[in-house]
Amino acid sequence: MRRVLWVLLVASVVSGAQAASRGGVGSRAGSLFDQVTGPTVKQGGSVLSWVGRYVFGRVADAFDMVEVSAAIGPGLKAGVEYAVLRTTVGQVEAQRIGLDGRQVGMWTEHNVAFGIFPASLLFAPFELLKDQGDTYQMLAEGGFEAGTLGVERTARKDFVATDVLYHEAVMAGAWHERPGDVASVGAEVHLLIVGVRARVKPLEMIDFVLGFIGIDLDPRLKHPDAEGRSRH
Repeated sequence: MRRVLWVLLVASVVSGAQAASRGGVGSRAGSLFDQVTGPTVKQGGSVLSWVGRYVFGRVADAFDMVEVSAAIGPGLKAGVEYAVLRTTVGQVEAQRIGLDGRQVGMWTEHNVAFGIFPASLLFAPFELLKDQGDTYQMLAEGGFEAGTLGVERTARKDFVATDVLYHEAVMAGAWHERPGDVASVGAEVHLLIVGVRARVKPLEMIDFVLGFIGIDLDPRLKHPDAEGRSRH
């Protein structure tokens, strides 16, 4: 009887060892641990990843709101933008350094601008006479219409920067070909070989605020053809 019990005990131990080696109790315990902790670890990693993206997005949106740059190169220009109109005149061909939203670094820029409001109001009577000949039409369209809105064209190239907002853009009054720059408020002065520009962008400010509740306007505020030329 003792011999039988001894044989049964040995057989039980051997059978248990074989079961463990094939993925028995120990393996099941490990599998159960993975099932319990795995989702928690994955969820924690996902949360950290989301927090990182969220923080980066808010910082990037904060940069989007402003443009501050200095220029070195020939030109003469003075102007202000006050959301709805531009009073500005001049032409500049310069190397700029600074930031324009996420575009931080250096680039070459050619800029020409014309807007003489409120002096442009003196040309308003020519609107009534613009059909009387080319001279009257020029005074109406150039002096009053363009002069009141303020028109500007910017071409950029030779980028050494973190991003490229656009290569070329046209502006008229509040409108800017890059939606994020619409209705900007700012000023620029360039005297012979040096100049500075600073502006804030209200639509980008709205995007910054809405970003805190998960609304992202960035895709709608990009230039229509940032990596190439203007569509105009």
